[in-house]
Amino acid sequence: MALAHQKMYQDNNFEQINVTEYSRDIMEVLVNSIPKHDLDQFEVLGEDLFINVEQAQAVGFIVHELITNSIKYAWDNDQKRNIEVKYQKDGEQLKVTYKDNGKGLPSGFELETATSLGMKLVNSFVKRQLKGSIDSYADNGVNFAINFNYR
Repeated sequence: MALAHQKMYQDNNFEQINVTEYSRDIMEVLVNSIPKHDLDQFEVLGEDLFINVEQAQAVGFIVHELITNSIKYAWDNDQKRNIEVKYQKDGEQLKVTYKDNGKGLPSGFELETATSLGMKLVNSFVKRQLKGSIDSYADNGVNFAINFNYR
């Protein structure tokens, strides 16, 4: 949240935040707190995209939670680590994809019935604050696809 406020003051824009840049800042703060290997790759992809501050804060929370979960649970110590967050817009729709190359989700994982507070909050932020949808799927790690109408 402090990063969101910093972005607003930096850009002198109190209504919108560049969500792509904001996510890069979140990624940087989180991955700079861990030891890295030469082959690790942490990326936020997509063009500059300014969205409503409230939506950007919700997306920021979601991205923060997903990255944190990957850092904590996805890899063994010697494994090459990749995280990719990607933003794609299509008219008024924004698609945010998140993936890592870790161990993947536990067998039988359902976001709707997740027991961890973090995953419950991610689901709630997507559905209640962004009024969007979120899907998880297995494909060489954790994968989430989030869609919502941005403003």
